[in-house]
Amino acid sequence: MKEKGSNRFAEVGEWFQTICFVSIPVFGFFYLLICLLRKKVPREKKNFLLAFLLYQILVLIIAAAVLFAIYQMGLDFVDAILKYAGN
Repeated sequence: MKEKGSNRFAEVGEWFQTICFVSIPVFGFFYLLICLLRKKVPREKKNFLLAFLLYQILVLIIAAAVLFAIYQMGLDFVDAILKYAGN
């Protein structure tokens, strides 16, 4: 019969550690890549890390699109103000 307490806390601790490491901005990205490339990492953890990587890429693309749209709108606004000030 398996012990319920100690094994469960170890699993929760491993997942907690993974989430903490992945949340660190630059270090987390490299940690994520290293874990995905290692062979000893369990399949469940690799699936989670791959999903988290896809999530990060999606957020990066959306943030870049929003920033680009704000930048383009801001340029039009500045041009309008400069034309008004020049008259």
